[in-house]
Amino acid sequence: MKSHFEVLDHHPTPMGDLVLRRRRPPGTDSDWIYEILLGGDFLMSSQVRTSEERLAEIPLGFHPGDSLDVLVAGLGLGYTAAAALQNPRVRTLTIVERLLPVITWHQNNRLPLGKELVNDPRCRIEAADFFEWIRDTSTQHDLILVDIDHSPDSLLATEHAAFYEPESIQNLLDRLQPAGVFGLWSSTPPTNAYLQLLETYFQEVQTHTVEFHNPHIGDEDSNTIILARKE
Repeated sequence: MKSHFEVLDHHPTPMGDLVLRRRRPPGTDSDWIYEILLGGDFLMSSQVRTSEERLAEIPLGFHPGDSLDVLVAGLGLGYTAAAALQNPRVRTLTIVERLLPVITWHQNNRLPLGKELVNDPRCRIEAADFFEWIRDTSTQHDLILVDIDHSPDSLLATEHAAFYEPESIQNLLDRLQPAGVFGLWSSTPPTNAYLQLLETYFQEVQTHTVEFHNPHIGDEDSNTIILARKE
């Protein structure tokens, strides 16, 4: 009998072991479910992707322009990037991903969306730490979409904390074109303090609750998309 569970790859990283695995419910012919774990923590699953897709769809719907240059921070399983590329208003898509194995999984078609992302001429993948990259770059984008930490208060690494502080928010604002939109995925609703900080720099700030069924907990679940628009 074929195995219904496989570890496809694993690598040590400064944040802990990075693991790619796939599984299929026993006794079914359903598609493989792909999962990524980091440092023993469950990061993402192809079975639960609604909010990752909405991280692209909601901000794009919020931006009034065309021929948009989009930046996605955090490649993961690729659902945010793929959802952005579905929008014909997207001219270019830059993905910044720190973990080289994640990029390689897509380039080698180890993941379902790899070929779609790699073969799209609008899409470019940068191997870099986003938090350093956004601080050092002078490039501006129409949308910057970030899905790296669990939330502004639950970080994958302590050095990420500076991104949620005033100096980095000003830098983020400078990296956006006029009317540019910052979108942030959060597993939980943000604190009022963080929203008030964004409101100090951005013209308009919104939060959107994305509800979905989560089979991993056997119940309904929700994440939050935070939007901030430049004047």
